[in-house]
Amino acid sequence: MNIVVVGAGIAGCSCAWELSRHGHSVLLLDKARKAGGRMATKVMQGARLDHGAQFFSARDERFIALVKAWRDAGRAVPWFLYEADDSEDLPVERLRGVEGMNPLPRELISSLPISTNFYVDRIEFDGSWNIFSGDDTLESIEADHLVLTLPVPQILNLFERSNFRLNHQVWADLSKVVYTRCIALLGTLAEVSSLSPPGFLAFPHPCLDWLCDNFHKGISAQSACTVHSSDEFARRNWDSPDLEVLALLRPLVEDLLSTRIVEWSLHRWRFAKPTVTFGASFWHDSERKLTLAGDGFGGGSVERAALSGLQAADRVRSSL
Repeated sequence: MNIVVVGAGIAGCSCAWELSRHGHSVLLLDKARKAGGRMATKVMQGARLDHGAQFFSARDERFIALVKAWRDAGRAVPWFLYEADDSEDLPVERLRGVEGMNPLPRELISSLPISTNFYVDRIEFDGSWNIFSGDDTLESIEADHLVLTLPVPQILNLFERSNFRLNHQVWADLSKVVYTRCIALLGTLAEVSSLSPPGFLAFPHPCLDWLCDNFHKGISAQSACTVHSSDEFARRNWDSPDLEVLALLRPLVEDLLSTRIVEWSLHRWRFAKPTVTFGASFWHDSERKLTLAGDGFGGGSVERAALSGLQAADRVRSSL
């Protein structure tokens, strides 16, 4: 079976990996220059920084097995323990990639074909699928089955561009999915920050959701910070020039870290984390050979997004 998976975040990568290891021909498409989605790692002036997802945990047996493979291969290690609350008996182990978060999803698809810098402009279904790029010099791609793991608003926009219609209730449920926004500030630091290991602060200021020193985190040989803004700050300053955003964030960050930001860059996450999801871990249409998955279905954590992809792959396999 020839299957195309659009979106190479952890959901798309886990889905493609699961389908491939059961003998199906899988092609991944992603508009970015490399796979990983929000499991993103950047190298800047010799420093390594995670600027999307910062860590992951594993509670489900299926994801625990996947994490064990990463750990056995030396790809992932524990970072810190999250103290238990009333719903949990034990502290929950938070893990990180040894060289950042991005190598983990890329490891899953290391043997699979992937077309990056491929923007899916529209799709057509006539018993099988044709996927068209916005680049007229590229030929369309054919698929027996199509899996979309994009953020839900992007899925709906693709359907609209393609004049493709879903059941009214399904469309309504998809339209209710809501994401936060985030502006990430990445900076190399003049010296090691004043943070104590494991090197992060959660919600240190009303404008900030996360502040981390990647040196203390253990992924960078030199001190460099990752800063995630709050949703409210991101929406208020989304269209502001980068220098204006920096002017607002820099004093807060340098005060919290007790050192200066030297080199910097900003990254805007339009679909940072779902706050309202579809209500099921995936959606599947056997008749039109279409499956939808991702964090807008499974939930915002790395584990839930990965499980969405794995469970979607199970459903595709059972329908064939």
